[in-house]
Amino acid sequence: MTTIETIIHQVTGSGAIALQPRKSKLAKTIGLFLLLTFSFLPGQTMALGNKPGQVAGDGTGYLQVYSATEQAVGTEPGSYFLHTGYRIYDATGKVVKWVGNHDSDTDEEPQKIELQPGAYTVWAQSGSGKYVKVPVVIKPARTTTVRLENA
Repeated sequence: MTTIETIIHQVTGSGAIALQPRKSKLAKTIGLFLLLTFSFLPGQTMALGNKPGQVAGDGTGYLQVYSATEQAVGTEPGSYFLHTGYRIYDATGKVVKWVGNHDSDTDEEPQKIELQPGAYTVWAQSGSGKYVKVPVVIKPARTTTVRLENA
């Protein structure tokens, strides 16, 4: 599975369905129907009064991002490689949180953080050194894992 397929699988829980754009009204109607249908799946719908990124229901979800790594400052060469920090944006594009992505200068495991269930975008450095935006969906009592270290 490629990195993109892995990310799509993590976000949707399955493979992606590619729809070809059509000019007919029927195709547009079907597309709108599918969009609305998948927008209101359980665990994905926003309730009135919730903040962007939050959905109806209780529970906290978790996110763990395996971003690029860099050597810890002040350590011997080859000793500790820490995951780089990243930003999380809500559905409206507002910054929700900055995550340092390690707890100490000797912690090579990325942080596992708590988030309210909902849709977010992660902006992080991939293993190639480029910054990427990855859509993620946080579900109650589940951990969403994003692997960018080899991307």
